[in-house]
Amino acid sequence: MAAAWIGLGLSGISSIFGIAGQNQQNKAQQDYYDKLYKQQQKQNRINERQINRDNKYNNTLWQFENSQGQRQTDWAKQDARTQYNNLVAQNRYADSIDKAQWDYSNKMLTFDYNNQVRQYAKSEQNYKKQLSFNNLAAAQAYESEQNARMEISIADSFQRLDLAIDQLQDAGAVKARGAAGRSVQKAVQTTLAAYGRNMAKMDESLKSADRQHALNLRSIDLKKLEADLAADAARLLKPMMPPQMPPPQARPLPELNLPMDWVKTPKPPKRISTQVAPVRQTTGGGGFTTASSALAGLGSIATGAYNIYSKK
Repeated sequence: MAAAWIGLGLSGISSIFGIAGQNQQNKAQQDYYDKLYKQQQKQNRINERQINRDNKYNNTLWQFENSQGQRQTDWAKQDARTQYNNLVAQNRYADSIDKAQWDYSNKMLTFDYNNQVRQYAKSEQNYKKQLSFNNLAAAQAYESEQNARMEISIADSFQRLDLAIDQLQDAGAVKARGAAGRSVQKAVQTTLAAYGRNMAKMDESLKSADRQHALNLRSIDLKKLEADLAADAARLLKPMMPPQMPPPQARPLPELNLPMDWVKTPKPPKRISTQVAPVRQTTGGGGFTTASSALAGLGSIATGAYNIYSKK
């Protein structure tokens, strides 16, 4: 019976030492689980902070992109308006230059026309003066020709008178010589024949002078006509007012097309942590069960020992 009790005692002691070893192992395992739990919690906190930073960055980036997009849209609209205003200013300036050139061109047309009118008036004045000069020159030529013809007539008259005197003197000389009869008559006839021949020559010479006089008068008329025609050819045509240049047309203005308004991009969704909180594992239940078993074993040993000694 003692041996049985001792065996039971040893068995109980072994159980107690086994329970102590098991509890130490459970404690080490529990420490590992606690450490792992803390690491998981730390990693979850790091992940949560990273998610918050990502959400904040995405929201800041979204706001910046929309702000930049709105600024670029505003600048594009302002640039379009500036270019439009510059083009309008250029067209209006070009229109003013066209109008100034048109006004200057019309003034130059009027100026040229007035100069042509003055030149025409001067040409007409010179033409009238030239006609007056031609008439005066022709009248002087006529007078000179008439004087020349008159001198020929006067010379012819004096020459005829001289011939008549000479004929009378010759006839008187014949009679004075005392000739009589047929010889005297013949001598007188001879002088009369000579006088007749001389008078005939003078008549032909006078006719020739008249013909030359007529030719000279016609030559004067032709020269006057030539001078008149030359003066008429030098006349300027009566000027005519040219048509005015049509007014310039205004340049068409372009249409202003502004860029489209900026539409905000969708707000980025927030990242949500999808991690599951770590479950804290424990070995407390197993250790308690083992200890209870050990205590039950010890109780059995004590009861057995009591029964042994009570039987004695």
